[in-house]
Amino acid sequence: MRLLLAAVAVLGQTFTIGASLVNAGPDAGAGRVNVQIPAAVHRIGGTLECKDDVRVLHCDEGPFALGDNGTGTVSFIADAPGSCIFKIFLDHLAAADPNLADDADSLTVNVSAAPVSAGGVSTTPARPRAGTAFVVGFGVDGATVSSATCTSSVGTVASASSSRTFTRRFSVKLR
Repeated sequence: MRLLLAAVAVLGQTFTIGASLVNAGPDAGAGRVNVQIPAAVHRIGGTLECKDDVRVLHCDEGPFALGDNGTGTVSFIADAPGSCIFKIFLDHLAAADPNLADDADSLTVNVSAAPVSAGGVSTTPARPRAGTAFVVGFGVDGATVSSATCTSSVGTVASASSSRTFTRRFSVKLR
């Protein structure tokens, strides 16, 4: 049995694990593919037909002809960033297996936090003046903003031109 990670794992986005199962003999057999899933992950689909038994998925039980090369996928979403270990194993084998060492495998999936971006900055009034209050607004994607602080200063108009110097420092706590 061989496991493949078919997609990058990002928090809140679907990722897929692929399993390839080859019956190398010496004869035909039958069995069941099982996927033990970590607590911070839940299944949302895939090509394997699976029954959920708490944290173990029992998938595609059936006969495996000699030389059969079956491949299937299971798709998941992680609830938290971090390292997740998936264990895949065979059981309900109908024939004696000469090599039990290849009947199980594990895969560590590292789930990264979703990227955070900010954009669409606006100021009110559109042209703030030195010494006056103004509001700066912007959107944040990929995180919930629980608090924000802002310090800002507006420079002076240069005497030789009509350009202005603006300095803004933002501190945003994201969760």
